[in-house]
Amino acid sequence: MRGSATLTIAEAITRFDLANQASGKSEKTRIWYNEILHSLLRHLKTKYPRPDLCCFNIDELREYILYLHGKPKFKYHPHIPEQNSPISPVTVQDHIRVAKVLSTFLCEEGHMNENRLKALKLPKVDQTIVEPLTYDELNKIMKSIDENSPCGLRNRTIIELMNDGA
Repeated sequence: MRGSATLTIAEAITRFDLANQASGKSEKTRIWYNEILHSLLRHLKTKYPRPDLCCFNIDELREYILYLHGKPKFKYHPHIPEQNSPISPVTVQDHIRVAKVLSTFLCEEGHMNENRLKALKLPKVDQTIVEPLTYDELNKIMKSIDENSPCGLRNRTIIELMNDGA
């Protein structure tokens, strides 16, 4: 291991970003990873003045999950004002998924002797059941399409394919 006790979470995030950049990850993906990991870092800094890999473990991530469940939407967002509702369960799951990716990276790079988050289960997310369109709703859509235009013909074809040729 390469001095894992002295590697801070901030330094780990920087190394992870550099590796992602070198491997060709898109800028959008890298920004998304960095935003999520800096949210984790802010949370850890409330407990530790200079969080290092010693505090990057399942117990701390479980506390982070609980924190996220109560975190208001868009808190710390640079462009969107904070909202009263909490962040979605899918967003919580995304945060933990990214932390697990970082853990895998740190283990593979030799900064940790084991993948500490491997056994951490992702928080459950309720599945949304999408109700199909009713016959009347589908009829209204089909009647609103101008089949004499190329776009209208394309749109009708798409809708028919999505609805098993209704």
